[in-house]
Order: sequence, then structure tokens, then C-alpha cells
Amino acid sequence: MTRVLISACLAFTLFCSFTTIDGPKNPKKAARSAEKFMLGFEIFKADNTPLNHTDVLIEIYDHTQQKTIFKRDYTEMPTNKYSSVTYFENMSYGNDLTLLIQAPNYFAKEINITYDPDCTQKAKFCVDGLNNPPFEINGEYADRYLFPITLDSITVGEEVAIPNIYYKYNSAELQPKSFWILDSLSRIIEHNPQLAIELGGHADARGQDAYNMDLSQRRVNSAKSYLTQKLGHEINERMTAVGYGETQLINDCGNGVDCGETLHQENRRTTLKIKEKIEETVNLTLEERMKLRREKDDLAVAQN
Repeated sequence: MTRVLISACLAFTLFCSFTTIDGPKNPKKAARSAEKFMLGFEIFKADNTPLNHTDVLIEIYDHTQQKTIFKRDYTEMPTNKYSSVTYFENMSYGNDLTLLIQAPNYFAKEINITYDPDCTQKAKFCVDGLNNPPFEINGEYADRYLFPITLDSITVGEEVAIPNIYYKYNSAELQPKSFWILDSLSRIIEHNPQLAIELGGHADARGQDAYNMDLSQRRVNSAKSYLTQKLGHEINERMTAVGYGETQLINDCGNGVDCGETLHQENRRTTLKIKEKIEETVNLTLEERMKLRREKDDLAVAQN
């Protein structure tokens, strides 16, 4: 079964993230702490129904201290009148943070809270990795921000069409307008080290079968090469690229069938398939993830 994306952010949220340089709105209707803030989370499935909060694990990593400052699942946390919301106390303004949200059988999501002049001129911090911007809930003792989190489900063997990947005509060279979606895909792959994936290249039925098979393989190889440059060659241990040519059409536009361009376009696609879960990395902590990334960055610097 193939899940086809209608648009980048409409039918499937996996490849989309909201970035705000202005940060959350802050009406300051009550007395606030100038140094502390509190985070709240509402966790949803892709269909906007609430995810069972007892399944959710949240970790918060402080890049200044280079350690995890919060790790707990919802079964250990109190909730207030807001559904599936828990507030974390004693978060200090000024330190860059990474938040990791995990749930069984869902893609993990990392959210970054950063501090720099572009963020702090108008607000306390900026956020990257959300599908929707955070918003503020009035509080008496500290700034309170509610983060709406959408997690997409993982189905081993399911194929998902990746939107907005374009190649030059009759060529395997990626068009620059494809880079942003591949950058989003690289983050998904990096944030989910427990997944072995397959990139699939597909062609429409026009032209010779053998040529279409070769072109689809060369094109998906280009996408994989771009991701390898972003993530490092070790990613090839869990990422493969397979060209299918016109052997897996998703409509009736086969050889000799008169179809319009829109229908042919449906068959020209790049896909993502989860092949398996790598059990030894399923429970990799956020602190372990960050350590591995620092080691990879240090190695890259040493090699250059």
C-alpha cells in the first residue's frame, strides 16, 4: 500500500515543520519570572486525535550543560485541566535545548529551542521542529508555553510518497527546489535511528521499459547521495535505494494507455518505505544521540 501525499503539509505532517524566528506570543497578562519558563505539550496523531499520553516519553537536553536535564514518561507526570498537558518547571532562559518526543510505533520528533539575536529581539526564544507554533497560557509565576505535537505512525512495509522532489528533464540531476524536502527527510532519518529505510524511485509508463528502470535507479541514487552528504556515510548501513521503473504504477496509465500529464505525474515519484526496526537502537537516549552526533562532527572536522 502506498500513501500518497497531496501536498507537503496537508495530507501528511511527517515532512513538515514549523519554524518561527519571532518566537511564541507573550502578552504578559500577569506577573512573570524574567528567568524561568514552563513547557506544556499536547500530543496528537496525524488525524488530530489525541495520542494516549501514557505511551509518550519526553526528554530535554541542554546543549550548554551537554546533558539531559529532563527525562520522564507521562505515567510519572501530573496533568492539569488541559488534556495531555504537563508542565516542566525550572527551565532557564538562555540555554539552547533539544526536546525529544517518542511513542511506540510513531516517528520520533525532535524540537529545538534556540537563542540568538534573530530570536531574542522580539521574543524569548525561537522554535524549530513543530508543525504548528507554540502558544502561551497565562501563568502567575513563569512564562508558560504550550507545544502542540503531531506524531506520525510507523507501519513497517508501508510506502509513503515524498512530495516535491524534482529532477531535471530526462536527467538524474536534482533540481535545487528539491533540497528543502530532502533536508526535512534527513532530519526524520537522523531523529529515528531505529529505522532501516528504503528510498524508491518510480517512473511513468512513457518511453522504453529498460530506460525507465535505469533512469529511476539513477534518480533515486541522486536522492540517496544528497542524504548521505547530509548524514554521513554510516547512514548507508540502514538506507537503500531501489529503482522500480514503471513496474509499480499507482493508476491505470500503463503502456499504450492515453493519460493526461497529471496522471503520469502520479507515477513519477520518490518513495520512503520502512523496511524494519533495528532493535539495538530502539531505546537510544537523547544524550546518547547527541554524543554520537558530536563524535561524527568531530570526525568530519578531523578529516577536513
